[in-house]
Amino acid sequence: MTTQVKESSGTYENDKVKHDSLNLELAKYNQVYENLLSEINRINNENIELELKLNNTDEVLKQQQRETSKLEENIIIEQTEKVSLNKQLGDNIRNLENKKVVKESLKQKLEDTNKDVKTINRQHMDLKESLFKVQGKLDRLKATIDTYTNKLFENYEMTIEEALIIKDDLIDIDKKLLESLKREIRSLGHVNIDSIKEYEEVKERYDFYSEQKQDLEQSIEAIEKLISDLEKNMKSEFKVKFKEINENFKYVYKRLFGGGYGELTILDEQNILESDIEITAQPPGKKMKNLNLLSGGEKALTAISILFSILIAKPTPFCILDEIEAPLDDANIFRFGEFLKELSKDTQFISVTHRRGTMEASDYIYGVTMQEKAISKVLSLKLNEAEEITDVI
Repeated sequence: MTTQVKESSGTYENDKVKHDSLNLELAKYNQVYENLLSEINRINNENIELELKLNNTDEVLKQQQRETSKLEENIIIEQTEKVSLNKQLGDNIRNLENKKVVKESLKQKLEDTNKDVKTINRQHMDLKESLFKVQGKLDRLKATIDTYTNKLFENYEMTIEEALIIKDDLIDIDKKLLESLKREIRSLGHVNIDSIKEYEEVKERYDFYSEQKQDLEQSIEAIEKLISDLEKNMKSEFKVKFKEINENFKYVYKRLFGGGYGELTILDEQNILESDIEITAQPPGKKMKNLNLLSGGEKALTAISILFSILIAKPTPFCILDEIEAPLDDANIFRFGEFLKELSKDTQFISVTHRRGTMEASDYIYGVTMQEKAISKVLSLKLNEAEEITDVI
C-alpha cells in the first residue's frame, strides 16, 4: 500500500510538473495570441487608413484628370484664337501700311501745296517790289517829260500836242534851205536841237514803261484775286476746323476733368484769321471762369484738352510730350493716361515724364541710368511682357 502511495505520489508530482509546464506554455501561447490579435487590429486599422487614402487619391486623380481635360480644351481654344489673332494682326499690319502710304501721300501733297503758297507769296512780294521800282521810274519819266514839255514851251512856245500836230514826215525838205535855217538858228544862240529826238526817246520809254506798268497792274490784280480766294478758303476751312476742334474740346474737357464745361470763342468774327481766341473753362463744382483765373493744374489740364482736341480733329503720325502732365494730381493723371492710350491708336506718342500714372498707360518704357560714374545706360521695358512674367510668377 505504501509502495502504491509513493508511486501515486511520484506520478502526481510528475503530472503536476507537466501540468505547470503546460500552464506556462498555455500562458505563453495566450500572450502570443494577444500579441497576434493586437497586430491584426493594428494591421486592420492601417488597411482602413490606406483604403481611405486610396479613395482620396482616386478622387484627387479624377479631379486632376478633369482639370487636365479642361486645360487641354482651353489650350485648343487659345491656339485657335491665336491663329485668328495672328491673321487679324496681319490684316491690321497691312491696313496700317496702306494708311501710312496714304498719309505719306497726303503729307507730300500738303508740303507741295505749302511750297506753292510760299512761291506765290514770294512772287507777290517780288511783283510788289518790281511795281514799286516801275512806279519810281514812271515818276522820274513824268518828271523828265514835264521838264522837256517846259523846255518846248520856253523855247518854241508850243505844247507837245501842238508839236505833234505840225509834225509831218512827208514834207520835202530843201537841204540848202535847211542849212540856211540851221545857220540862222545857230545865230540865234544856244538851242537844244536834240530836244525832239530826246522827246521821241522819252516817249518811247514812257510807252514801254506804261505797258510794263499795265502788265504789272494786271499781275498784281491777279495775285490779289488769288490771295483773296486763298483767304476765303482759309476762312472757310478755319471755321469748319475751329467748330470741330471746339466740339472736341467740350468732349475732351469733360473726359479729363471728370465733368465741367469748356468752350473756345473767336473774339472777332469779322477777322477770324487774326482774331484772338478766348478759352472759357468751368471745372466740376465751380463757376464759369476765364483761363487766367484757374489754378496751375487746371490751366495745364485745359491746355492738354486743347492739344488733344486738335489731335482728334487732325491726327499726326508722331507727337512728343515733354512733362506736360507734371502739375496734375493722381486722379487727373489717371484720366490723362487713359485718354492718351485711346489717342495712341492713330498717333505714336513719346512722353517724357516722371509720373507713375503716365508710365502705367504706356506700352514701352525707356530709362537712362548711370550704373558707373560718367557712363549712362539706356534701359527699356515692354509692359505687356512684364505683366505676363509677373502673372506667371
